[in-house]
Amino acid sequence: MKRSRLSGDMMTGPLHRFAQRLRLRVPLGDDDISAMGVLPFASLVAGQGTTIYDPNSNADSYQIVAQGLAANFRQGRSGQRQLTALRIVGDTAEPAATALGWNPTGLVALSDVTILQVPLEAVRTLSRQRPHIAQALYYDCAFDAASLARLLGNSRRIPAIARVAHLLCELAVRYRVAGQASENQFGLLMTQSDIGDATGSTSVHVNRVMQALRMNGLIDTTGRSVRILNWTGLSHLAEFDPTPFGVSDELGAAEGLERLHGASAE
Repeated sequence: MKRSRLSGDMMTGPLHRFAQRLRLRVPLGDDDISAMGVLPFASLVAGQGTTIYDPNSNADSYQIVAQGLAANFRQGRSGQRQLTALRIVGDTAEPAATALGWNPTGLVALSDVTILQVPLEAVRTLSRQRPHIAQALYYDCAFDAASLARLLGNSRRIPAIARVAHLLCELAVRYRVAGQASENQFGLLMTQSDIGDATGSTSVHVNRVMQALRMNGLIDTTGRSVRILNWTGLSHLAEFDPTPFGVSDELGAAEGLERLHGASAE
């Protein structure tokens, strides 16, 4: 892993993107966005498969994904890994770290990634100075906990094909919000083994599930790109609720995701 020390005013884009994501849920003012954009940070570059930090490790920085795809994980004594959350560009790697001072889960790079490491005390100081930012970070943490509860609920309640379908629906929405998807198409930076770790399936089973989704006309895949052909069918199979992302089922994928993308650009 490579680290370099930077100042927020030298590279405002990634921090600004994170602030805009928070703004979708909490009414942050332009002054709040500007204040977040000039936070100091170190830039860490890690290759695919790198463990950036382990579960239960001390946290001295607030980490934000600036490039690539990372995931939180827990790992048992057997070495079997469970991915508990996917972190795309603009996401916080561990929302709870600000309050706890340690990382409940580990972080692994699913692709080559760049992580911005903002000193934890700088984030805490800014939160004390700006209540709306504190509220946004609290909401981000609460949303993360709700997502984990949904993951645990789905892990045994719905079959593997529905869990994989849910993962694809979630990524389609989140990538569109982040401006990284075109219509219903997005890059899937996960191996079948990664998808298995995220859905509680084996890589062999994931391969069969992806084939079934293609054969049923729900998705199409080209290389590492996924295109959703039938949003209604896929989201129904997944029992996917887009409400947390601001999309209603009645809108349909293309229109709803376009509306979200517009909100993120305001």
